[in-house]
Amino acid sequence: IAVLQGAVTGATGVVGTAIDIPFSLALTLRTIYQSGRAHGFELNRAKEQEVVEYVFKQVDLGSIAEKQTLLVSLRALANLLETQDTQQLQKMLGSSNDLEVLRKWLSNADGTFKWSWLNHVPQISILSKLAPLAGAGIGAIYSWKLVDEASLKAQHIFSNAQQYILQHPDEKVDVLTAFEKAISASQVHALLNESSVDPLDSADQIAKVDVFSELLGHKNATVTLNRY
Repeated sequence: IAVLQGAVTGATGVVGTAIDIPFSLALTLRTIYQSGRAHGFELNRAKEQEVVEYVFKQVDLGSIAEKQTLLVSLRALANLLETQDTQQLQKMLGSSNDLEVLRKWLSNADGTFKWSWLNHVPQISILSKLAPLAGAGIGAIYSWKLVDEASLKAQHIFSNAQQYILQHPDEKVDVLTAFEKAISASQVHALLNESSVDPLDSADQIAKVDVFSELLGHKNATVTLNRY
């Protein structure tokens, strides 16, 4: 769906640009909701909307603006090629070279090329007709990347939340809290594995314990290190 939407809006010019942004945002939200429901979360309660907003903020929506910039530039270039306005083309490319010398060198007085084989090369105006096809390709790729990123972010968050809730059935937590606790637990586990492999002095070990305590929410915990 994202590829089709991106291709259609990318190929249809100004009209496509106007509808691309709301369609892209709608597909991103749809992907988040589908991922959540695939992991067992209905996401139909007010409290569950927090995790939807959280996932939405993780997606790089700047790619939508980047896509629109490329499409606008492509259409501007196509118009310049079609009208053969070399001065505007030079300004767009940032070139100050005079193309008139090159044109006289390549062309006869009647406008035909001095070398016959150049007359069989597609004219610039024909190349400009390919702009909608190029726009469709750009739109399709960017729309697919946006939805794919939203899917990966959503799966990461919902899968961790689902795993935590299944491992702690007695805790009554919402989806976002479950995800945050799952990440905290994984960080603690990683720190414990690191400390068990690399010997630390007592000061470093106490610092590790403080981190563990804060992550677990036991800020007042007292730990005795017998081996020190």
